[in-house]
Amino acid sequence: MTDSIIKMEHVDMVFHTRTQEIEALRDINLQIFKHEFVSIVGPSGCGKSTIIRILDDIIQPTKGTITVDGYTYIPNKQVPKEVIRKFGFVFQNPNLLPWMTVKKNIMFPLKIFHDKDSQWEKVVDDLLKISGMSEYADYYPGALSGGMLQRVGVLRAMSYQPSILLMDEPYGTLDNLRREQLDMETMRLWDTLKQTIIFITHNVAEAIFVSDRVYVMDTQPGRIVEEVKIDLPRPRTPEVTATKQFKEYKQYLTSKISNVDLNAIK
Repeated sequence: MTDSIIKMEHVDMVFHTRTQEIEALRDINLQIFKHEFVSIVGPSGCGKSTIIRILDDIIQPTKGTITVDGYTYIPNKQVPKEVIRKFGFVFQNPNLLPWMTVKKNIMFPLKIFHDKDSQWEKVVDDLLKISGMSEYADYYPGALSGGMLQRVGVLRAMSYQPSILLMDEPYGTLDNLRREQLDMETMRLWDTLKQTIIFITHNVAEAIFVSDRVYVMDTQPGRIVEEVKIDLPRPRTPEVTATKQFKEYKQYLTSKISNVDLNAIK
């Protein structure tokens, strides 16, 4: 692959409190290519979410170079809106507006970006159709299950057709069956819409299941300790998790994560 869309080089992140400095990230180097599905996995507190918040310009790094689709971030300067618009962000909790219907929640980013014409409404209708959510377009969030709420959160992030999707443990609160179903749906949408996805998770099996590559992080300070290419055929089905190759990937990745809560690895 030569078509890089994201590059982080020697990125450090130090948070300053009134009493101490907290080194959250040290010497982060990663490269993401167009239409890749890449996971970042590691124990709680290793800085996984900090990485994608830096990419989305929510926080600025202490040191290092970040390039997104040809634009290199300038220290102490806000990233241009046209670059930020390349990102869609899916949070751990969907945080839907309870007084808006499913369709209006999905369209909400379009209102922020002032894209409200019929063309964009068709995009949202197409997303609802692709995801099998059309019949719920006029439902309110209070009538939906946890899994469906997360699906709406993903569709909202996709509504303005960002080229990069940042997903911060979006299915971490769901049971294994619902998580597996949504992982498969996310892979199907990713392949249909040709986006690039960075997927944050502490679940090793999930990372292997969805990814082309996995970055493994350790903590104190947060740093990348391994990059693993996942050579499993696509499209993927749950049956792949029973294969010898999948189990070998899982054993290897688990061995690379220190200080991890083994109960979190399913």
